[in-house]
Amino acid sequence: SHAFRAPRTSPRAATRASTHHPSLGPSHSLKVAMRYIAAFLLLQLGGNEKPSKADVKKVLASVGADADDARIDALFKELEGKSMDEIIAAGNEKLANLPAVGGGGGGGGGGGG
Repeated sequence: SHAFRAPRTSPRAATRASTHHPSLGPSHSLKVAMRYIAAFLLLQLGGNEKPSKADVKKVLASVGADADDARIDALFKELEGKSMDEIIAAGNEKLANLPAVGGGGGGGGGGGG
């Protein structure tokens, strides 16, 4: 009997394949963009007040994610002159405007007698 085995794919290859697939839609694009923002903010939290593009690439590479130069350039253009607090406040505002999607509420506790 042969058990099904999923093909072995390195995390880096899996990330590369998923970030460049054109039909994955806008929510996937948002997730990819968040990686870049998260890397930038992690660098700032770690004490690097002005992370460079190379710094962001290094953080992304450390977790097996590819770094697209065009996305990094766009990120730096968007964040130019903004503090970490401003970036987080703007992100919170955008999240508040997203439509709510929820999985049903939890079940109640059934108290027994």
